[in-house]
Amino acid sequence: MVKRTLLTGTLVMALVSSMLIGCQSARESGLESESGEKEALTLKIVDFNKLSFESWGGEDLRHQFPQIRFEVVPIIQGETGLNQHNKMKPASELLEESQPDILVLSQYEYEKLSGEGKLLELDPLIKQDNYDMEGFVPIVTDFLRTAGKGKMYGLSPTFAGSGIIYNKDLFDRYNIPYPSEAMSKEELFQLVKRFPVDGQGNERIFGYLSNSAGVNALMSQIIYSGHMEGLSAVDPTGKTMQISSPEWRRIFQMVLDAASSKAWLDEGFTDLMKNAKDMRIYDWFPSGRVAMTSTSYQDLLTLQAYWDSHPNVKPFKYGLTRSPVDPANPDTGNSVSLNFILAINAKSPNVDAAWDVIRYVTGEQWAAKHAKTFYQLSSRSAYVTLWNGVSLLPFYEGQRIANRYDEPYELLPEGFIDAWVVDAEKELQNVMNKKATLDEAIKAIEELGRMRISTGHSEGGNP
Repeated sequence: MVKRTLLTGTLVMALVSSMLIGCQSARESGLESESGEKEALTLKIVDFNKLSFESWGGEDLRHQFPQIRFEVVPIIQGETGLNQHNKMKPASELLEESQPDILVLSQYEYEKLSGEGKLLELDPLIKQDNYDMEGFVPIVTDFLRTAGKGKMYGLSPTFAGSGIIYNKDLFDRYNIPYPSEAMSKEELFQLVKRFPVDGQGNERIFGYLSNSAGVNALMSQIIYSGHMEGLSAVDPTGKTMQISSPEWRRIFQMVLDAASSKAWLDEGFTDLMKNAKDMRIYDWFPSGRVAMTSTSYQDLLTLQAYWDSHPNVKPFKYGLTRSPVDPANPDTGNSVSLNFILAINAKSPNVDAAWDVIRYVTGEQWAAKHAKTFYQLSSRSAYVTLWNGVSLLPFYEGQRIANRYDEPYELLPEGFIDAWVVDAEKELQNVMNKKATLDEAIKAIEELGRMRISTGHSEGGNP
């Protein structure tokens, strides 16, 4: 009897274990019907457009989850083109209209929707599956939990980071010290001005390269530098301009001084570009004629490819350091951001399947497949260490993602910043051409911004 009881108990335990494993497998696939048969399931995913989804999911997800049909709910509505910003629908609006299962979110959208209770808390699922959270780069999970008020409402397989890449050979040639960690923008421009500007033809080099796409180079750099130091051009109400402060004036002066040195190159500086018609702006750094430039992980991926496709260009030794920081807050990196946060609709009827997809895309398997080809850095620390012998740590080490937004964009007239920058560039050119003082230009720029805000006008040119 004892043996029979033990045997029966063993069989029961085995059956229970088998059932639990079966249930777990069904939950993991999210596709098991009550009859035990596989049935098709559709997951709706809010993403920028179908092309974006194909770049990170697409064929990979269809192979990994063959019984799931993925339906993209695009943020860009209709055909894309020059006016595509007029056809964008915010994720919050699509959430109500289409009731998607998964959303691809920016930092702002993640914080907003999680605060409104519209995203599913992931902590119970993470705990239930004993999902590996230790393998994430800490700045990613720290931001997601902080923005979620202590809870996790999304995960991100990648993050965007920028740094300063520099040509060691040029620094060595002119006996100039390499850029240091945690430089301010002012310190960077001081380095820039140490490079000679008297070279002719192919001997002409530059200390720094930026790319404003050919327009508004000065004001774009001023706004970027101000944001880097935690400054905003418009107050939190979206109604008052605030660029006449001493802090903003210092940045205006710093950028104009750097431009006057002729050691800084931008496509918008037409006087410097007129002798370089045969060279694209993107060619200057890899060709060895620029000492420093901002870089992303994607840029690093293309650098070696450039040299491989241009055998007449001699490769050089290079290094990577952090983007300039706010001296008062050197641990806050405005150069680090998240724009690929995967979250689940709190009302989704397909939570298990949606979680399986997110668990896969943010896990080790997806990282191993995509880390060296995707245009952003992997959030999995094992896959974001070295590239061609150069450490990738400057993209994120010692930083935290700023839990703030540069401007109150949602409170400003549509297109305000872009249109106002066009106005401001004209005033700054007057300063460069000695037709106005800096204080006169700042006053005019602030007034132009005030007028655009008060009238809601956002077309290019003067209001």
